[in-house]
Amino acid sequence: MKKRKRVQRKYKQMTFDTSVRNPERLMPILKLIKDYNGKVLDDKTVLEIVCLIYLNGVTKSDKVHIDEFSTIDSIKASVIRANKSRNSDGGFPKGYQSRFWTYMRTLSEFGFVYARYNDQFMISKLTLEYFEEKFDEQEIYAIQSIQYNRMSPYRRVSNDYNYFEFLFNILKKLKDNGKNYINHFEFIASTFSYFGDEDEFIDLIENRDFKSKEEVYKYLEDLDPTILTTEYSYKRVISDYPDTILRVLKLNGMISLEYKGMLRILLNDDYIEFYKELFKLKSNIVDSQKEDEISYFEYINNNANIINKSKEYRIEALPPVETNQRLKSYITQSSVTLAEIIDELKKIEKNRDTSNPKFKYFQAPLRLEFLISLLLVSVYNTELEVKPNYKMDSLGAPITTAPGRKGDIDVYTKDNRFWLIEVTTIKSRQQQVNSETTTVVRHLLSENGSYNSRYLSFVAPVIHLDTRAWFDYTIFKHNSLSTDIYIKPSNITDFINVSILKNNLIDIEKYSSNVISSMQIQ
Repeated sequence: MKKRKRVQRKYKQMTFDTSVRNPERLMPILKLIKDYNGKVLDDKTVLEIVCLIYLNGVTKSDKVHIDEFSTIDSIKASVIRANKSRNSDGGFPKGYQSRFWTYMRTLSEFGFVYARYNDQFMISKLTLEYFEEKFDEQEIYAIQSIQYNRMSPYRRVSNDYNYFEFLFNILKKLKDNGKNYINHFEFIASTFSYFGDEDEFIDLIENRDFKSKEEVYKYLEDLDPTILTTEYSYKRVISDYPDTILRVLKLNGMISLEYKGMLRILLNDDYIEFYKELFKLKSNIVDSQKEDEISYFEYINNNANIINKSKEYRIEALPPVETNQRLKSYITQSSVTLAEIIDELKKIEKNRDTSNPKFKYFQAPLRLEFLISLLLVSVYNTELEVKPNYKMDSLGAPITTAPGRKGDIDVYTKDNRFWLIEVTTIKSRQQQVNSETTTVVRHLLSENGSYNSRYLSFVAPVIHLDTRAWFDYTIFKHNSLSTDIYIKPSNITDFINVSILKNNLIDIEKYSSNVISSMQIQ
């Protein structure tokens, strides 16, 4: 493979690739292409992968028409045309090859993959074990964060340290001295540390106020005016780059976010010992590994001791009572109102993003699970035990979505009834029917326990006729088997309206009864 020319290393702000806006999307992308492990990333293979990503809705373009009859071969020409103006990047030529690298850059930095043009594509052993559900998403991001290094073959920066370790040590030292957080603007300033000196940064924030975006920018001008170039526009420095890092920090479980008139970043208490002990086990990266991609891949995956130790700190699923307590605590501590929850749910239904700092750093699917849980706890209070199955931090906020082998939200009544709520942001008719139906009912039926009756709510921004017909048939089938199963598919607005009246279970029974009656008449 032809050796690439590399630009000189420079001092730069800490960042990850912002082209893929949410790092939570990276593992689903990798799952799509796991069968390409071991294949050479030549033009043919790269084009197939990019087409596959388009087919699954990860990337959309007006120039690439996708319908239920689309195939990799049928969209190749339009994918090539849609990406022909993209500049070369990361050793990949201009065009669709560069588009591929957009999805692989951050995955490569974390050592999840080795992806070089015209070289063999490799997925790490840890990632393959994640596919086999031996580890969850939070765990693998946490494990790889231990070995991460800013200076690497993927960043032409002269900053040479592990930013995650740097931030952890800052927050731990502050916590030990009675201050358990840094504010959002102090966090932005932390991304400009040159050497990763924790004491130097703590001294900085103790002697200089960072209470606005303008104060941060003024600090950067004083620090080094040359860094505020076109590459470092105001929006990128203050918003885009730090926001992407915050999402990674939420995803790896290191931090919790708290809103008290200003966003605060603090350690997730559940993982303090995890990071404290595992950072002791990280190996020291050598200069050759900072310059060579395959050496870096081998370095960051030289983590058997870290993997084994991480299993000692696994967080077991919380019981429903404790889950409810954390959700209520989040509502109280962040002053979340019912009106806010409803407004945020309707934004998801209308496919609008959120600027609310209490919910901004959760991707839409995770945010939907979180908001539905908060809605039920707010309305029903102690009448129900609400247990979302997403991974939760010490403040009650979600880290990652519920694993595929579990339902999204389990609800238990005092009279021994079980209510499962499955939520999705998927609007595609084909994807709803193919991906969000049979597994949902399987989750309901596989729930352990002897219940008087079982209920299922399927909640999505829109319910297609084919989706409703499938659930209606399922209701009728289970009624013929004399099982106490009640099901209702609902759009988000319908679910909100019924929940406010605290009428969900009666409403599901009524819907199921009407379906059975109409089918018997036919």
